[in-house]
Amino acid sequence: MWCAGEMTSARKYSIPIIPLYCDGFAFPDEDCINKIESVWTEEQQYTLTSHGIAIEDIKATYRHISTLEGYALSRHSSLEEQERLVLDVAAAVLRGARRAEVAAQGSVSSARILLCSSEREPEAISTVLILQQMVQQQLRIATFRVRSLKDIAAASSASFALVLLSQGVLEDPDFALQIGQMRAQGLSFVPVNDGTFQFPPPDFYMQVEEGGVAGLGPNAGRSLAKAYQALLGILALPLTPHASSGILERQVTQICQRFGSLEDLVERRTQSSNRTTTADEVGITDISMSLTGFDDVDGDARTPTAITPDQDGSAEQDSEYSIHDDLWYT
Repeated sequence: MWCAGEMTSARKYSIPIIPLYCDGFAFPDEDCINKIESVWTEEQQYTLTSHGIAIEDIKATYRHISTLEGYALSRHSSLEEQERLVLDVAAAVLRGARRAEVAAQGSVSSARILLCSSEREPEAISTVLILQQMVQQQLRIATFRVRSLKDIAAASSASFALVLLSQGVLEDPDFALQIGQMRAQGLSFVPVNDGTFQFPPPDFYMQVEEGGVAGLGPNAGRSLAKAYQALLGILALPLTPHASSGILERQVTQICQRFGSLEDLVERRTQSSNRTTTADEVGITDISMSLTGFDDVDGDARTPTAITPDQDGSAEQDSEYSIHDDLWYT
């Protein structure tokens, strides 16, 4: 309602309008425009008219905007591509202004914090990108949003995995494999709930073990169940994507407090990796690193096989990864 009112006011007072169309958006056709008042209650319509905004003016505004040339934003694109589009829009608004350059995200090998989310939902992608920039700004350290197992393999300096929990994320096979690989590499989870995520019932982990979740099959089920237990056994902090900037700042500050001292954690990980690890020690290490109390020691447990970078800290260039590769299954 308020968006319609703001657009109508802009057209009424000859303020230039530049449409930015997100992927998945469909502009209303003429039939929808003619019935636009049906989406608002009588009270909402009265609020608009009391501010001098008539329904017919709103309809005329929608027709006007449909004729304008706009920009298309793909939220599945990389951060650099999205920032480049933002600069294009800014250049269209500030004509003659010097165009800024887009900074690269940086090398994953230098990142101290990895961010992980579902790649299925555009809203989740946008949220994790905002979270990444706000965390990096507050902590002044390198972060990286992983999009593949290859990214995780090359993250030789990472200590934490900041995981965005959203609706349906646990059924995403790519997300499942990334969580399993992060756990195998000893990263500490910091889960964040965007408000749409619902924690699963107790029998969920049994379904995971049987291979009935994320479509990975029973071979990966047991390891995936333990990875999900490690992740969901930690209290997830709230993040409200549509809240005001002030609320978001406070929420991100609270999230950043979870990281504690990165240097202390790196030292503990180094000491742990210098020891000869037995099957029993794997369980102790996993419990301390993931901050959970889940028992990860079984009679047939074996040391998880993690993807490790080569000696210079970079991943093998010719490696190929698939969501079906048994990279961390025990």
